[in-house]
Amino acid sequence: MDADTDRLVERRYSVVDDPNRIVIVTIGTPRLDPDPTGDWMCSFTADTTRGESHGVDSLQALQTAIEGVRAALDSLGLSPKLVWVGGEPGVTGIPRSVPFALGRAFAEKIERHIDQEVEAFTEAALRR
Repeated sequence: MDADTDRLVERRYSVVDDPNRIVIVTIGTPRLDPDPTGDWMCSFTADTTRGESHGVDSLQALQTAIEGVRAALDSLGLSPKLVWVGGEPGVTGIPRSVPFALGRAFAEKIERHIDQEVEAFTEAALRR
């Protein structure tokens, strides 16, 4: 199975410098990995790139598929040109994940920094 035949989600983007082109992203439903040593897997496509993500459970397989889509769009050089739902070019709606593999303390430090930046931005916007 792949993300086209077992589609869980789909997103469509227009391309800034090619208004007739549509870039389609799909993610398949997480499923058990047929490899006896495997856990879960999830297929994805991003324009012309196909991939498979893996995880210890279905949620992690889905999360890594989302990361895979983001990485594929970046590697194709498409991210800055994509427009989603009439938004700002380059805003794909697929945020970076905070890496947890480097330990809880590191993840919490990054999360605090994000929270501080969001708070500072919001306060500045309210003052305007």
